Amino acid sequence: MLNDTYGHLKGDERLKDIGGVLKNYGKRPDDISARYGGEEFVVGFGNSAMELSSILITKLLDDIRSLNIPNENDYVRSRITIF
Repeated sequence: MLNDTYGHLKGDERLKDIGGVLKNYGKRPDDISARYGGEEFVVGFGNSAMELSSILITKLLDDIRSLNIPNENDYVRSRITIF
């Protein structure tokens, strides 16, 4: 949706912003943070209790929301988020 709305150059800049946030996650040996598709990412917290995973996911959500990236043509949200 980003590239379709803003063009590939602007869309790629925003994807790099998101990738910059994701670099702060997935640092332990059993974790993974990767680009999954054109505009999709995946983060997996391996060997983690639900309590720790919940804390990390909440912080990740907050970090992505704090980028405040517009997504004006999305039918559900006007800003980029993760779910």
